[in-house]
Amino acid sequence: MKEETEKLLERAKECLEEARQLYDYDHYLGCVNRSYYCTFCAARALLIEHGQFVKTHQGLQNKFHQHFIKTGLIDRIHADNFRYIFDLRQAGDYEIDARINKGDATYALTAAQDFLEAIQQKLGG
Repeated sequence: MKEETEKLLERAKECLEEARQLYDYDHYLGCVNRSYYCTFCAARALLIEHGQFVKTHQGLQNKFHQHFIKTGLIDRIHADNFRYIFDLRQAGDYEIDARINKGDATYALTAAQDFLEAIQQKLGG
């Protein structure tokens, strides 16, 4: 495994742990944010391991979908969850009246954990 891939997976794990801690203290907005960055880092790791590089969040989602969802290498539910968590994070970070509740945070945290596990499995770890 490439060194950059390993570093990104480690960062994804850290983000997931941060999301859990924020959830435990009822900081749901922060939990969603860190859950998203868990998926973001994990997706980047998988793409980099396969020689694909991106510069934007949208570019990452597009390449991830193109190389791993359309080909059936990763289950579509993970792409759907990745997008949903992204949308939650965007709303929480940029919409002044957005409300992220416990249900949103629970979903994001569970989906991020499942996403990370799927990526680790695909990478053989």
